[in-house]
Amino acid sequence: MTVLQARAKNSENVTENSESKVSVYPNPVKDDLNVVFNASENKSYNIRLIDITGRTIKEQTLESVAGENKIQFDVTTLPGGIYFAWIISDGKKETVKVIVDRQ
Repeated sequence: MTVLQARAKNSENVTENSESKVSVYPNPVKDDLNVVFNASENKSYNIRLIDITGRTIKEQTLESVAGENKIQFDVTTLPGGIYFAWIISDGKKETVKVIVDRQ
């Protein structure tokens, strides 16, 4: 089970996976979702935004650099609701809950 923590950071809401230090902000999100994670070395990562039914909504594959990596997803066309950001590398998957707010 993944434990999530929400905290304020520069007046934006941040959700972190406390085990891997994957974070997403702002959360809840209205426009652009930022996914930030640290990599110990340069390698290929797959980042997916998944809806509550398990369907892949957005997906990007990138080569990370050692240290902090950031990717941005435009969520303006998504309906409000609960989603999950998956960060996948070397057969390991980190999951962070994302809320798209349309109010």
